[in-house]
Amino acid sequence: MNQNNNEKWMEDALNDGNQEAWETGKLGRDKASAEAVSKPRNATKPAPPTSIRLPSELREALKALAEEEGLKYQTYIRHILTKHVKSKAKSA
Repeated sequence: MNQNNNEKWMEDALNDGNQEAWETGKLGRDKASAEAVSKPRNATKPAPPTSIRLPSELREALKALAEEEGLKYQTYIRHILTKHVKSKAKSA
């Protein structure tokens, strides 16, 4: 997956356009920095956390694949799920 595809699905999945900047610390890592950034116009309610049990081998494999893509593994999992749901919605 190339850089442009990474950016597009992250923006589609997260709808704030700032995910990479937050993850890299560009927008700050402390509360004061977070409060200084204005709320995006298209901001939606934050997604509730979801918990899922994965076998250790699957989790490690996902981490390795995510690293190859230059992503954190939870972001990578969100990408996989988003892509799957969009694919199913198109075929329905």
